Amino acid sequence: MRYCLIAKNQFEKCWKNFCNNFVIIMMLTTFVIIIGCDRKEEQVKTVATFGMEQNDQEGYNKIQWGLNITEFAKNVSSTPSELNNRFFKGESIHESKMIAKLFGVPDTGRKVAGLDLSDVNWGLVPLKFQSIDKDDIQWVFFDGKFVMIISQFKTSSYDAVRGDLASKYKSTNNYNFSWVMQQMEQTPDTMEVKAEEFKRGATNTRIFLIKEINHMGIGMNVTSSFLMYIPNAYYEGIRNEIGQNIAKATAAAQSQEAVQQQPDRQKVQ
Repeated sequence: MRYCLIAKNQFEKCWKNFCNNFVIIMMLTTFVIIIGCDRKEEQVKTVATFGMEQNDQEGYNKIQWGLNITEFAKNVSSTPSELNNRFFKGESIHESKMIAKLFGVPDTGRKVAGLDLSDVNWGLVPLKFQSIDKDDIQWVFFDGKFVMIISQFKTSSYDAVRGDLASKYKSTNNYNFSWVMQQMEQTPDTMEVKAEEFKRGATNTRIFLIKEINHMGIGMNVTSSFLMYIPNAYYEGIRNEIGQNIAKATAAAQSQEAVQQQPDRQKVQ
């Protein structure tokens, strides 16, 4: 911290500049004592935000977002899956669960004999999803519209894929989840999910780079890697429906609890 002495008449000539950059300590008859210099501007970290406008005209592999599933199915040999609430037709339920976590779906919280047997509360997910497997990609439809792709790739390519994403797009967030798959006698078999989110250029499309790690109780780790693209308008729309279902379920549970408490509360005379 530095002090300096300046003639009062000189200070009066440029007082606005000094007031902006210094703190006046004492004003004397002929001199002014001031403190401080080199004011630092506040550094504000800019975070990429996602608007609600669907402005990604590129789509994915030249397939436009929002395309009707009937139109899409005309050009593929695969049959669309039945309507479901598991997001897509993965090889295991854990792959659907990792996507559910990214959409904020809560667990059931079920425990038996002290063991955590909780699973995603699938009843909160809208029964509006369908998927079609084409070109090693799961093309996901919500309410009949193309909204998302999920593709698994070799874990040995993970660093290269991440490097390509980071060189083109801004990383915006990181997510970490884990859950017990099977309770062993000493060590649990757990699943860990690490996801990094990117913003697709000037568009409002979210890209998730996902690493799924199965920590097996016998000390082995099996890793799977995925890419997921979804425009924010669809992402937030799905989250909003899930949120509405959560609110309804919460209100129903509270109402049921109030009914169950009523006989006991009537005992108060």
